[in-house]
Amino acid sequence: KINNNVAIGVDGNGHEVVLFGKGIGFGELPYSINDMSKIERSFYDIDYRYYNLLSEIPENMFLFTSRIVDAIESKIDGNLNPNLVFILADHINFAVTRYRKGMQISLPYSYEIEFEYPHLTKLAKWIVKNINAKYQVCLDKGEVTSITMHLLNALEGKTNQDDQQHQSQITRIIKNVTKIIEDYFGIVLDKNDFNYFRFKIH
Repeated sequence: KINNNVAIGVDGNGHEVVLFGKGIGFGELPYSINDMSKIERSFYDIDYRYYNLLSEIPENMFLFTSRIVDAIESKIDGNLNPNLVFILADHINFAVTRYRKGMQISLPYSYEIEFEYPHLTKLAKWIVKNINAKYQVCLDKGEVTSITMHLLNALEGKTNQDDQQHQSQITRIIKNVTKIIEDYFGIVLDKNDFNYFRFKIH
């Protein structure tokens, strides 16, 4: 049980699944669900480290994000990583919360990214437009670039001969950025902590 409306289950084939549904986590667990209409949404192949987000992010944010991902999936050439809903929900929740608290952080808009990935940028603009309308906010234009990068990172099945070198570069950048943060604040980050994992994703 995560809460009354969210639970972790196992399907008939023994695969773990995250389930959303009114009252699905209510009562004594475990139990068998015979009425499939109780399940509003199910998510397979989610990295267990993202389970922490289920208790941090409002359910309606997850459901809104899953509808957004459903809408763009058919418009993207390739398969999206199943974790995208969780990663994007985390990003959107933080952006909306930050805006409502008046924490104005100006994110850079990348015309280079727009030129390189015009279709993904167009989808990201559509996502930001929907976020603004749904939550009555006015997110910075830089959010378009951030969401474009999330979409790009979530694309599967794309092969690139420089992938290994690219991954090595990312690892080196994260290591250097982590050291800068630790030195500046005089702290040591727990590399096994979920928040560090979340930090690396963003």
